[in-house]
Amino acid sequence: MKILKVGFGNRKEAFLEDRFTDGVNIIYSQDNNKGKTLVMQAILYAIGNESIFPSGFDYNNYYFYVESLINNKNYRFLRKKNTIVTIGEDLYRVCDSITEFKNFLNENIFELPYILKDNKKNIVSPMLFYQIFFIGQDKRNSSNIFNNGQYNKKDFWNMLCTLNGYPTFDVDEEEKQINDKIKNFRIEIKKLKKNLIFLKDNPQIANFTNKGSDKENFATIKEELKDISMKISGFKKTRKSAEIRKNNLENLIGELRSINHHVEKGTVQCLSCGSKNISYTNGDISFDISNKMVRSEIINSIYKQINAEEDIIEDTEKNIGIWQDKLEKVLHDKQPSISDILLYSEEILSSKECDEKIAITMEQIKELQRKKEELSIKNKESIEQNNKMRKQILNIMNIQIRKLDPNSRISFTELFTKNGENYSGSEEQEFYFCKIIALNEYFKHNFPLIIDSFRDGEISSSKEIIMLDEYKKISKQVILSSTLKNEEYNLLKYEEIDNINAIDYNGHEDNKILQIKDTDKFNEILDLFKIAKQDTE
Repeated sequence: MKILKVGFGNRKEAFLEDRFTDGVNIIYSQDNNKGKTLVMQAILYAIGNESIFPSGFDYNNYYFYVESLINNKNYRFLRKKNTIVTIGEDLYRVCDSITEFKNFLNENIFELPYILKDNKKNIVSPMLFYQIFFIGQDKRNSSNIFNNGQYNKKDFWNMLCTLNGYPTFDVDEEEKQINDKIKNFRIEIKKLKKNLIFLKDNPQIANFTNKGSDKENFATIKEELKDISMKISGFKKTRKSAEIRKNNLENLIGELRSINHHVEKGTVQCLSCGSKNISYTNGDISFDISNKMVRSEIINSIYKQINAEEDIIEDTEKNIGIWQDKLEKVLHDKQPSISDILLYSEEILSSKECDEKIAITMEQIKELQRKKEELSIKNKESIEQNNKMRKQILNIMNIQIRKLDPNSRISFTELFTKNGENYSGSEEQEFYFCKIIALNEYFKHNFPLIIDSFRDGEISSSKEIIMLDEYKKISKQVILSSTLKNEEYNLLKYEEIDNINAIDYNGHEDNKILQIKDTDKFNEILDLFKIAKQDTE
């Protein structure tokens, strides 16, 4: 991935930056409040990151744009609030939530790792994934991830394990499933053995059923049935909502196709104002659909949303079936114990049939135990490989800290500090530098390194030069920001360093990076995305 251009604004004021090169880029100024952090955050925000903009900047009123090269293909992203539009080769996609955009990224542009979260296998959000190559200026915490809320440092580690090829949860989840199956088989064998004994002692009792149950058992069963019924009801509500949304989208398709028919036959215009421009609103953005190509793309996007709703309907129907099966099982299993002994399906098994069933079930248990042993070996390998990864990353970090300062007292033993213990001053920046270099060297990922305030904490000039030399060695795009002291700025510090693309922001007005001069180019971008003009006024 390479960043080609970043911008933000609306039709009245905007800012665009397109001076990035393939190597090391440094956005710098003599003072703060020149817009460096806004640009650094905008790059990631446009592609799904959570907002960590400086206070006082009302980012919800602006569009954020990034043009990038990913796997030798050009992609353009435009975001407003939680709606992100993507344009690529033969691609135009509108995602009106970050979850939808996450899935779109994973399926169409680049793969995101998955972790176990809340007992479910989930693709990680861009916010967590981007932390392997992005360091923001605000909300830093060496004892946890940045801006931790939905995720924490354990999730970050689990994500690294997935990237390493040894997910931490696959083995645990599969072993739990095997143990549950073995437990159920053993219960079944126990019932069959009781059935054998009872049949031998009472050969004439095949049709006997016990209808009694005490009040305590009945109360327990009642609560369990109530819980299952509530879950079934919840899934039915979800299915109904998805069906309503699907029907609305299908109706919208009909309306758009009707507009298309009328446009081909004549001219459509507003009866109130006489305008011939027609807009369609999706999420936070309105699109001009008087253009036939835009209508076609919007219709294609709506069809994808319809497919997504159909997937939700299908998933909820599966869940309804699962819980209905559980309901049936509870109703069957909670019968009085004598019924468990006597009844198997709807008929009494003969002694021979019981013996055969027990033998088959015991073989199934042996097979599951063999799988469990294989899984244990796999689990051991997974732990060993991930521990090896941890050691190698920490080793690279310790090599880097010795390069920065041979006399440093720091020795990294974990990827995060202990809870409540944070690096401060220059040590904090040294920690993040060593970590981002180590993650890049170990995983050899295809993303640029993006570090806001890369020398924060009064990093010495000698250490800064070492850092820049290390960034140059990695042979990929690096985007840094820095605030210079007066004497450093006057000496044209970064312009004098070889193989550094110095981007001077000193001429920007304080707290006013958005300008009128960039609006024409930004309006061209909004028009490219077919954004309705009234949506930005």
